[in-house]
Amino acid sequence: MELAKRLVARADIVIENMTPGTIGRLGLGYQELIKVKPDLIMLSTCNQGQTGPHASHPGFGSHLSSLSGFSHFTGYPGKTPLLLYGPYIDFIGEGYGLICILAALDYRRRTGKGTFIDCAQYENGVQFLIPAMLHFTVNGKIMERMGNRHPAAAPCGAFPCQGDDQWCALSVFADGEWQALRKVMGNPSWALDPKFDTVLGRKKHEDELEEKIAGWTRLLTREDLMENLQNVGIRAGIVNTMGGLFSDLQLDHRKFWRGINHAEMGWHHYKTGSFFLTKTPPEVTMPAPCLGEHNRYVFLEVLGMAETEFEELVSRGVVE
Repeated sequence: MELAKRLVARADIVIENMTPGTIGRLGLGYQELIKVKPDLIMLSTCNQGQTGPHASHPGFGSHLSSLSGFSHFTGYPGKTPLLLYGPYIDFIGEGYGLICILAALDYRRRTGKGTFIDCAQYENGVQFLIPAMLHFTVNGKIMERMGNRHPAAAPCGAFPCQGDDQWCALSVFADGEWQALRKVMGNPSWALDPKFDTVLGRKKHEDELEEKIAGWTRLLTREDLMENLQNVGIRAGIVNTMGGLFSDLQLDHRKFWRGINHAEMGWHHYKTGSFFLTKTPPEVTMPAPCLGEHNRYVFLEVLGMAETEFEELVSRGVVE
């Protein structure tokens, strides 16, 4: 506890995402920490916030994705909901947490005061379902699972291509786009049926439409299909694999992947930042640290701890 507080005394920000009450029981709650750092900014980001009847519920990102309503929309009509890939609400919570911290830093710069931030990831996630909320409050209707389809586009989805598990996503909104797609396909007789001429007609016969188009896309590589469709103004993109991301020409051109050597994992790829700043372009110069790699630097150089004290802490197992 003493070491933790000595570190906090040198810190601007403390972030924790334990179940509410845990950090306080450890003796490191906000009211305790501001005794050693009065202008501290502390962000507590957990599932459902620090207060309320469900605040103490532990959980993970997939739980929050379902609680926030995302899982209700993922999957196919008449079938069970599907969980989103990864802890999606965790990713959203990071963005909101960063904004909160930047606002708190600006507040401290202007007033000299710190603050405690209670960031509920549940509430962060709900923010991203506003279109569905509006549809319910205005029209009284609950949006349902649609699979890969879109209410204003047909065809719309991921279609099979040559090879094993090869796919290309495409979508056609305007009737002019449908005419362009029809031409790329070589104007097959089935596509000339008037029932497919309009978006409403294509939506009405969507099952048949997707089956016919899939029969054509299976004859092409996903790359050729994407290029052919994009050349006539149709939205299309291959469904990339992890291996494909590392060989993607666009990412390679922008030097998104950088090679770097790690003490335990050896030579491997790191990604750079997802945006470029003209004065400070992104660079990756150091690998992620190993567990405890910087303990000596933190305690001896940052805290000014004596070598003898540090070695004593190591011998006691306080510091590994």
